[in-house]
Amino acid sequence: MILLAASIVFIAACDYLFVESFGSRNYYLVPLSFTLIALYLSSLMLVRIGSISAPLHRKAWNLALLLSFVVCGATGLLIALRIDLKWDVPYMSLVSFWHNETGITMTLIAAFHALAHWKYYASIFSRKERK
Repeated sequence: MILLAASIVFIAACDYLFVESFGSRNYYLVPLSFTLIALYLSSLMLVRIGSISAPLHRKAWNLALLLSFVVCGATGLLIALRIDLKWDVPYMSLVSFWHNETGITMTLIAAFHALAHWKYYASIFSRKERK
């Protein structure tokens, strides 16, 4: 979790410097994807070698999924309120940026979650009708 938070702070700092230098904002799909994949594989490796427990690994990634959902949802509500009620939300470009970044994060972590539980999902779709 600390590495994930440090990665987000690093990306935010890079974004701030980029906007100050060039006046525009890019989304970080590729760097964020590589960072999250590396963090997930690293934590999975730590579980395999016994440095951390499997429940701790699951709790950490479930917490990351929850936090990304909450931030993405909250920023999405701000965007919707701004559009529907014509609210003047300060720093709207920053709100929109973080909505997209946390949406990317949430999507990637949800993919990890789905892959970790693929047998469960496969059993749902392959069940035969019970009599």
